[in-house]
This record gives sequence, C-alpha cells and structure tokens, in this order.
Amino acid sequence: MVWLLIFILFLFFIIFVTSKKYLLKISFKNIFKKKLETLLMILGSMVGIAFIIGAFGINDSFNNFVYENVDKFLGEIDEVVYFPDKYNLSKLESFKSELLEEDLTDGFLKGYFRLMAIGHEDSLKKLDFSNLTQAGVLSYDFDNIENFGIEKREIPDYIKNLKDDEVIMSKDLAELLDFKIGDEIEIFSDFNPLSLLFQKKYKIADIKELNGIYNFRGPTSQAYNGIIYLNERTVRKVLNIPENIDATHYFISNRGNTIQGNNYSEVILELYNNYENDFDLFAVKKNQLDNITSGNISLVFLFFSGFSIIAGGILILNMYSMLVDERKKDFGILRANGFKKKDIRNLFFLESIFYTIFSIPFGIASGVGLSYFTFLNVVNYSKNIDTFSFINNIPVIEKFYISLNSIVYGSLIGLLLPLSLGFFYTFKLNKLSIVNAIKDVQEFKETKKLSFFNIIIFLLFLSIAYFYRENYIILLSLFLYFLSLVIKGKYNVFGTILNFLIILLNIYFIDNSILISGIKSFIVIISFITIFILNFKNIESFLLFVFKFLGKGFSSLKIGTAYSLRKTKKTSIILTLYTLIIFLIVVLTIIPYIQETNILKTKDKLFAGFDGVVVNLPWILSKNVDENFLDDRNEITASGRFYFGSGGVKDTVVPILTGTKEFFYENSVEIEGVIPELKNKSSKEIWDSIYNNPEYGVFPNDYESFLNLIPGEFVDFKINKSTFLPGSKPDFNPIDGEFIKVKYAAKVKSKETSLIVGPVISFKNDNVSLFIKNSLGGYFFKLKDYELSKDSLLDYFKSNNSFSIFVDDFIDFGIKAASGVINIINSFLYFGLIIGVIAISITAVKSISERKRIIGMLKAIGFKSNMIFNSVFVENTIIIFAGIISGYFSGIFSSYYIYKSIFSDTNISFEVPILNLSIIAIIIYIISIIFSLYPAFKASKIAPYEAMKSID
Repeated sequence: MVWLLIFILFLFFIIFVTSKKYLLKISFKNIFKKKLETLLMILGSMVGIAFIIGAFGINDSFNNFVYENVDKFLGEIDEVVYFPDKYNLSKLESFKSELLEEDLTDGFLKGYFRLMAIGHEDSLKKLDFSNLTQAGVLSYDFDNIENFGIEKREIPDYIKNLKDDEVIMSKDLAELLDFKIGDEIEIFSDFNPLSLLFQKKYKIADIKELNGIYNFRGPTSQAYNGIIYLNERTVRKVLNIPENIDATHYFISNRGNTIQGNNYSEVILELYNNYENDFDLFAVKKNQLDNITSGNISLVFLFFSGFSIIAGGILILNMYSMLVDERKKDFGILRANGFKKKDIRNLFFLESIFYTIFSIPFGIASGVGLSYFTFLNVVNYSKNIDTFSFINNIPVIEKFYISLNSIVYGSLIGLLLPLSLGFFYTFKLNKLSIVNAIKDVQEFKETKKLSFFNIIIFLLFLSIAYFYRENYIILLSLFLYFLSLVIKGKYNVFGTILNFLIILLNIYFIDNSILISGIKSFIVIISFITIFILNFKNIESFLLFVFKFLGKGFSSLKIGTAYSLRKTKKTSIILTLYTLIIFLIVVLTIIPYIQETNILKTKDKLFAGFDGVVVNLPWILSKNVDENFLDDRNEITASGRFYFGSGGVKDTVVPILTGTKEFFYENSVEIEGVIPELKNKSSKEIWDSIYNNPEYGVFPNDYESFLNLIPGEFVDFKINKSTFLPGSKPDFNPIDGEFIKVKYAAKVKSKETSLIVGPVISFKNDNVSLFIKNSLGGYFFKLKDYELSKDSLLDYFKSNNSFSIFVDDFIDFGIKAASGVINIINSFLYFGLIIGVIAISITAVKSISERKRIIGMLKAIGFKSNMIFNSVFVENTIIIFAGIISGYFSGIFSSYYIYKSIFSDTNISFEVPILNLSIIAIIIYIISIIFSLYPAFKASKIAPYEAMKSID
C-alpha cells in the first residue's frame, strides 16, 4: 500500500513537472544560485526526516531484540499450566476442550520443569558454595513434541539419544560455572544427609545454544542462569514425580506462528477465569512482551523529539519567509512579464520540492546515525545496570537493526512537514503587489482594533474560568495570554505582567496528569518567549545604554542591536527555536540532578544507618548466615538480625519488619512518639521503648492517612505465609486465625527512603515467633572502614554464595538508572541543537544577503571591516543569548513544576545545578556563534562598489 502511494505521488510529480517544463528549469536553476544557502535549506528540511527515522530505528532495534528473545526462550509456547496444590486433570481436559472448540490452539504438550540447585562434582561435600547455582531442569513428553505448534519439529539427535545418566546443558550455564563436555554435575533434589552423601552424578553429554521450547526458562523466567535437559524417564526420578501424575507443566501453543499466537492470549485468559481455582495459567509470551516492551518505545522518543520537530517546523517557516522576502523582486518582475499568480505559486512550490527531495539522503543518513548513537547509549545503560549483584537477568540489547519500512515511512512522514509548509507559503504570494515587489518595498498592513464586544466576551469567559480555576487553569492561561497580546500597555508592561502571571499560575496549581503537565510546560515556554518578544524595545534601550560606555565601538554595536531587536519576526522565530530545544535540555539536566543529589543525601538513611545486609534467600543454596558467620569478621563493628514479612489489614497487604535488639538500638531513623508516654522523647529513647514493649509499633510517616490511624489505636495484622521465588513477585497467603496486634505508638518523622517501608513491631510481640517463621530473614551490619572493608567482605559473601547488598550498591544503582535513561534521551535531543545552529546560520547568511547594499553604504561613509564584523557578531550574540536565557528560565520554572508534581510529598529538595547549566550554556553559545562567524566575516569583506550594484 505504501509503495503504491509512493508510486502514485512520483507519477503525479512527473506529470506535473513535464507539463510545466519552463517552471521546472527556472526552479532548478534558482536553487543552485547560492550554494551555501541551498545547503542550509536542505539541512533545515532534513530535520523532520532525521528525528522520525531515528525514533523508528530505536523502536526497530528494541522490537527485534524482543522477538529474538521470544523465539529463543519460548518458541511456540504461549501459555503454561501449573498445578500448585491438587492435581485436577479433569478440569484441565475441560479447559483444553474449550480451546479446541474455539479454534484457539495448535497443540498441547506435557512437560517437566523445576528450579533446582546444581553444582560441580562433590561441591556441596567440600562446602564450595561458589560452584553452586540455581538452574532450570527441563524435559518434555517426546511422543507428542513433534505435533506441538504449526512448526512440526523433529527431535534433535542429541536429545533423542540422551541416556539416563546424561544431561544437555545450555551454553550460558556452562560459561557461568565453567563446565565442559564430559564434566560430571550434581543435581540437588533435597538436602537430607543421606542424599548428600550418596549424591547421583550426571555427565554433560553436550553443551548447546538452545532455542525455542528446548530453552524454556520457567513460567516467570526464573531460570535466568540457564537450564539442563534430561530425558523424560530421568527427570521424573530427579523431581520425584508420582506415577499417577503425568507432568509438572502443560504447555499450550496458540493459533499462528511464534508472534501471531500472542494475539489469542487475551481470549484464552478470559476462558481461564472459570478455572482459576483449579490450576494456575501463565500467559508467558504475553507477559514477556508486555514486561519488556511496556508500550511502543518509538512513541517515547517521538514524544521527546516532538519539541525538536516543532522547532524544525518553525525553522522551515523562517527559511521560506526569508526566501520569499529575498525573491520578492524576482517574483514581481516575472509577474510583470506575464506570469500568472498560479505560475508563481507553482514555481515556489517546485523549489521547495527540490529542497525537500535533496534533503532525503541527508535526513536518512542523519536519522540512521542518530538512531545508532542513541542505541549505543541504550546498550551501555543495560550493561551498567546488569553489573549489580542484586539485579538478575537484565536484558542486554546488543544488535542494532533498522528496517527498510521504517526508513520509507520516516522519510514520507518527514517530507510532509517541509512540503506542507512550502505549499502553505505559496498562498502568501497571491497577495504580492507587482509594483511593491519590484521596488522591494514592504507591504503595508492595516492593524485591526479590538472591539468592545470582543472585550465583553473575553471578560465573560474569564469569569467562568475563575470560578473553575483549579480545573480550568489552562483555559484561564490561554485567555490571559490572549489579553496580553491585545492589551499590551505602555512599554508592553501590562502584557509582560500577564505572562508572568500565567507562569506563576501554572506552577502554583499542580496537576498529576502527564498530559496536563506537558500542556502547562508548553504554556510556560510560550509565556517566556512572549515576555522577550514584548520587551525587544526595552532590551534594546538597556543594551544601548550599556554600550554607550564602550566609546569607539558604540556605532557598530548600536547597528547590530537595532537590527536584531527590530526585525521582530525573524528574531522571534530563532528565539522560539532555541527556547524549545534548550528548555528540554535544561529540564532533563535538573530533574536527574535533583534525584542524584537526594539519593546521595539519603545514603545514611537508606539502610537506616547500616552499611549493608546479607540475606538467606530460600532458593539459593549457601552457607547459613548466623551470628557466628558475622562475628568472625573483623571488618564488622555491629550486626543484628532482621525479619521481613507481610501482614493483611483493611483488604491490603503491607510489609512488616522486626529484628533483634541491635536493629532497634543501632539504626539511625528519626522517629517521634504519637502517644503521651512517648511524647518529647528522643528517637533513641523511643526505639528502646518500642523494643521493650510487646504491643508498641513504629509506622511510616504516611500510614496515619493511609490506614486512617488514630494515635494509640491497636491494629490487627493478619500473618501471611510468604513464598519467595526467584524471578517473580513474593506470594502472600493469610494464615487462618493468626494475627499480630500492634499499637500505633510512634511514626517516622519524615517521608524518606529507608528500611522502614512498613510497620516495625517489637521483637517481644506475643506472636512474633509465627511471624518470623513465615518471613525472610537476614543480618544487617556496620563496617569499621567502609572503603577498606567492603571488598574483602564482599568476596567472603560470594565464596559462601550469600546474597548481600551494600548501601553504595543501591546508591550507584539509583544514580546509574536515573542518569542512564536521561543520557539515552539526551543523546537523541542534543541532535536538536543542530536546528538552532542551522537557524542562526540561515538567518546570518540571509540577513547579509538582504543588507548587502546597506553594508556597502556604511563602508562608503567610513565604516571599517571590523565595525561591520562587530555589528553582525553582536546581532547574532543577542539572538543566541535571548534564546538561551528564555530556554533556561522556562526550563527551570517547568522543572520546579515537575518537581512539585512528583516530589511534593517527599523529603526531596529542589536544587538547580548552576555549574552544570552554566557549562552547557557556554558550550551551546560557542557552537552557535562559531557557525555565525563566517557570515560576519563575509559581510566585513564586502566591497562598497560591489554592494552598491544591488541597488538596481
């Protein structure tokens, strides 16, 4: 369809140009008269193509990665059935019948899967925990595997011929534990002493890069380390499966191929609602696609590049406006020689078409380059995050891919912007006066006065907006903006005040909606731009006042200042371009800076003053972590046990913590008493009371409103049995009739990031033993010297296969996660600076061209080359500085608005990185001014006699 559209458009273009050959020749010659200007016009036209192709390219790489992973780990597996409690095969058969009747499936397959500990030969006997890990044990019903899905596969020989004492191992698992073909491994199905003494060993028959259903990693991808493959007879023995049970899992392949099958998952999940109490069903493919993609990533980049694309549109408008002004005399002469208005429009439109066509290769190359550069930042981000020990199975995207369709679609969409604007500008030529055009005289426009009726209507709408000000703040802002344009006041003071009022209104009234926040930010940008535009004359007066003290250079400075600030239209367009681009850069500098600064500030609070924790995870085979385990280490000054579980209250599940005496006495969390007995006591005294009083509890700061608590009130928490499995969220099931009774005695002083994520109960609580039994336990510790002790202690934990987290790990992770995302977006957005650079270059070149005879006159009356250069330099500097200041102020104000929206109920403070922003401003100024030096130098070299020729 798209290619047909391209063919039709191409055919239309050929017919059009062949019917107007004389226009084709004139337009084609015109665009090459001034090569530098032509290059700048082409670069300006390519902006839309580059950004859209760049966004599509990132999306292609991401989608390619997702689909490759689906094919690698699932193949044609779409859903997995699992019986957690009772084995009810009749219900499963009924479910299968429904799927077949609805024609939703291409097959069912019985299989076996479990996450188990594996290791090198005798590793457990030697207490060598570093050579143990968790891996998936996998097998299938081979009698039916060939009929599973539409791809009628054959069983590979290496699986078909697998002996009872042999395994096939995935390549990633072999690399993790340094296994080789022929090595013997142990699979730990249970840990009773007899089994450990006479542990059966299995020989690695082969190591393979497994794919599809042969590489299944579990319903929640929990076997991220890898899998081992056994034959069906052996796996039943290893998993201790009774004879009356067919399999541990049942696999479903939906209609269609690997990707198409996902389209039926929603329907299957609806049918499953009738069986949810009989067995568990995991829509594994749908979950993986949803979790990894989380929507169309290209939309994210298109959103952030939207401001730059808008800026590109404004740039193109400016280019065509200047082109019309420059060519106005030529068009007037053509009209005088008999050209019709339609011919002039077609001539101009053909020129815009040629500029756009020539911009396509530049746009495609820039778009692919932009996409690849951003992709490299994505790769670095995922690799950095994957280095943290407490983060598992972070997908690392390593293959860049962009489809031909994305290049074609991106080019077509990108072409629409310059062609549409070019076509729009052709209608401006209809109003061209032949006489004024030949004389190169400015067209006179009669200004319309605001009627009394319009003022009454405006005031009426303003009144309505006032009564609904919280819901209609945007409407009120628009009306105030309208008023600022029509009733400006002397020196535009009234219009300036109104725009400042708009900014303050939009910052004061906070809205959590992303869309509304985006609209308000845009209103703030426009208001700042308008403040500058309304005060061009005031700025000119101020600068001239300052320049008077410079003596000799005053005349050239005055000319540069007057030209830039009196050419309101052109200066406003460039001001808008710079403001839009710099606004985004400023916002995406301040917000991460706020996060990073406050993450560093919370270092002492994040782990409640402790330097780290070490935890016994139920699914990791490791040396038991106990008091003796930590007491032997000289690096540790204090340690104690904590327990993390959950409780049910008011139809919600909340985390609950407790710990030994050291937890209460060594933590640094500031708390305050809410009952009379604990009022006016220090935090240390209150913690002592909480520990020694079985009924007392400490609650997070926001729980008073969250649970509608009254100081001194008792809260009954249902004790939950907590099940923790790798790769999945913890599962909490209430234990019938078992509660923990806690009195609301104290609360955390402020909302902050710390270990206190839920109520803290006394270790002497009456039912604490049952809570401990159903919670996750571990130890916290403090170090003598953090920098010197961390590495040796970390090595010790790793050698015992113990899961540990240090406070710096969390800090580094938070900073890298926040800054990594921003760097990815910034790598995309900094390309937008090209728009500003092109804009200033085009304006400088065009302004020199249209002022050529004026420059000649100035030289004729005594102006030297350096004075001409200075005037052009000052002109460009003023425009660039105005854009930088406008972008910075609007960015800072909008950042504050975003801060109030996101962080208003936290202890995070608003901070502006003055040094960082100053460095960015200097770099932006230097880059922009470099590209305006050539036009300034060129202007200074114009000979008076050559310039005076252009008078005629």
